[in-house]
Amino acid sequence: MNGKQGILPQTRLRNAGKDRIRSTGGMDRKIGEGLPPLDFFQSSPPGKIPYFVPKYLSETEQEGKLFRIAIADSPERRDQAHRLVQSRYEWRGYPCSDLFREDTHRITLIATGQDNEAIGTVTIGMEPELLAEGNYRREVGSLRARGGKICEFNGLAVSPGVRSKSVLARLFHTAMLCSFGLFGYTDGVVEVTPAHARFYARMLGFNPVGGPRVCPRVNTVGVLLHIDFTWSNDRIETLGGLGDQAKGNRTLYPYSFGMFEATEILKRLGQSFRSSVLCPGEMQSYLGFPQPRVDRNFGSACPVA
Repeated sequence: MNGKQGILPQTRLRNAGKDRIRSTGGMDRKIGEGLPPLDFFQSSPPGKIPYFVPKYLSETEQEGKLFRIAIADSPERRDQAHRLVQSRYEWRGYPCSDLFREDTHRITLIATGQDNEAIGTVTIGMEPELLAEGNYRREVGSLRARGGKICEFNGLAVSPGVRSKSVLARLFHTAMLCSFGLFGYTDGVVEVTPAHARFYARMLGFNPVGGPRVCPRVNTVGVLLHIDFTWSNDRIETLGGLGDQAKGNRTLYPYSFGMFEATEILKRLGQSFRSSVLCPGEMQSYLGFPQPRVDRNFGSACPVA
């Protein structure tokens, strides 16, 4: 099943409403029904103007297993994410020290399981300059010349014990809500090995835009893939939250968030990046704090004006 054919808006909304999130208090509820649970938030440090910062962006229970997605906004969370990436890259024989560069234009997301162990992570790299431009400056420049605002994904890793499609699908959706929905990026790129390129193309719809070149950060051959967030957003709008009910569709999009969850996550992202704890002054000035905007028909992210 591709596109919107055969799925009426009312059906999409009804199916999206079946997505449920289990609060840390143990009560099932649909996202959007009332306020988020208080234990989803952490309060401001002593001496600061009072505000609440989301501890987690989402919490999903699937087949009796719980996982949460959060911004790696503390040394502990960043260390968890780095160790997961390092273990997966070292298992394949890749060095990865350069992937852990920290600056105000990189945001790391982390998925944790019930024991608070890291089970997935991805980092969003934002302008003015992307790591991918080291090998693919002309290709990234060509995307910008079309009027695109380009971000990149780095350090995507999922624990080998994770079999749920939802972990990877919802990590990607959260990264897209952040880059496309909150900050107005129109396109994303990622450098992957040629073998992994087939997975990204089949499961998420990435397309090749740069040929094989040795990536100095991992000392192996990679290719550059591109995705148009508007196209991806259409897939999420049609399929998000359907899960196994999306018969005939073998991509990851049915396992992304439905309307209620996407709306709430976008709000939490906005709260997070308006916090001086998570968003240093340099980044506040750079981002200009655009107001997030949400599609009224489904709740997937729309680019800010």
